[in-house]
Amino acid sequence: MPKILLTAGFVGDPPVVKKGRVDYFDTEIPGFMLEVRSSGRCTYYQRYRDRHGRIRQVRIGPVDAVCLEDARAAAREIRSQTAMGYDPAAMMDKRRQEMSFGDFVEDKYIPHILIRS
Repeated sequence: MPKILLTAGFVGDPPVVKKGRVDYFDTEIPGFMLEVRSSGRCTYYQRYRDRHGRIRQVRIGPVDAVCLEDARAAAREIRSQTAMGYDPAAMMDKRRQEMSFGDFVEDKYIPHILIRS
């Protein structure tokens, strides 16, 4: 769990990881981190504690799609939301449990059409 100041230079050319992954935590924003995998993929995350005291993390995005400054802005936004009681991971779990359009068609619409035919 190394702590460093994440810079564009470091993010652009992170140290090579032999096996598994290494999480580099930013010294500027608490909980903001860069995950570097042995495959070479790098992803930004923001860690926080939920209302039950568990450590959760939110994926901000991969390095090749999100620049460092945008990731920092997203991390600050997530930090401010969690400080006010909003839990991004819980909202994502809730969204995953909602019925998708495909589920609606299979479970509701098609049986309704077959009964009417």
